[in-house]
Amino acid sequence: MDIEEKKKPQPPKKPVLFYYGIILLVLVLLNTFVVPYIAERSIKEADYNEFLDDLEAGKISEVTLEPDVIYYVEKGKDNKEQVYKLPIPLAGLERQSSFVELAEESDKSKFALQEAIKDLDALTKKIIAENLIPAGKE
Repeated sequence: MDIEEKKKPQPPKKPVLFYYGIILLVLVLLNTFVVPYIAERSIKEADYNEFLDDLEAGKISEVTLEPDVIYYVEKGKDNKEQVYKLPIPLAGLERQSSFVELAEESDKSKFALQEAIKDLDALTKKIIAENLIPAGKE
């Protein structure tokens, strides 16, 4: 019993779960900040003419359309692929509103023209019916 009494209590060792937590935190931080930065650097910007040229040449293997950007993958030499980014410029809110007004006005004009064509067609048929003399009434 003397041997057991002389042992000093040791502080508890840090559990393995603590180290797993630290590793998980480091991985999350890397995935959040470092990986997107590296991936973004490998994406090249392109203009619309380059996109059309590559499309006509059959070099594009995949296209992803997002609201403000087009991503496309170009098949290169030696089966290497390059990702390109094509920004889609958006008009300002004022210009978009004026476009909406123009579209609404053109819809109204289209409806008015269709009604005028119907009326003209009916009038033409009426004039033809009134002015044609039936063959047996001379």
